Amino acid sequence: MTDQAINFEAVMTLEQVEQSERNRKVSHDLARRVTLITLTKSKDDLAAGIAEAGVEALEGWLEQIELFQSDLKALQEMAGAAYARVLVAGEAASQMIEARS
Repeated sequence: MTDQAINFEAVMTLEQVEQSERNRKVSHDLARRVTLITLTKSKDDLAAGIAEAGVEALEGWLEQIELFQSDLKALQEMAGAAYARVLVAGEAASQMIEARS
């Protein structure tokens, strides 16, 4: 594979990364906590909580877990892209090193 086969430019600036982190932090942290706390409850505990809180609370609970799932999928996609970029750059670096030898 030549370096011309795969080429890419930066897709985000550092400022965009920082803004994304700020935006995601609050919603992601709450959704993560809701998801993790859910895992500490038995079926009976969850059922009792839902029965007491009502349907709106159940819907909100599910929305938080879905948000966490969505965030994780997006993060997985970004991590996969970052991994592929480093592999491609590593190959290009190997070629540069060989060319200098």
